[in-house]
Amino acid sequence: MSIITLSSPPPPEENDESFIGSRDATHRAYWAELQNQLPQPMVNLMEQEALEILTKSLRSYNKGIGKDHKLTQQLQRHVDQLRKNLKGRQFI
Repeated sequence: MSIITLSSPPPPEENDESFIGSRDATHRAYWAELQNQLPQPMVNLMEQEALEILTKSLRSYNKGIGKDHKLTQQLQRHVDQLRKNLKGRQFI
């Protein structure tokens, strides 16, 4: 297994809006690379555990802040996407 070292420019100030965007882009690149390195069964297990946790949180959001709240709807989309990913790989 090879290790890839990513070089990046010096980080901007934390309160700079570009810092948030660059940090997010860096995180996505890191996550994509990690997914290529992790064995698929490990990725599936991680997604199943995340789905379980997020589903419990979604129930709590529905009871606490309501199903029409922006955060509840956002969480619902994440739960739906995880289900779709896992179902596509036949793990649900």
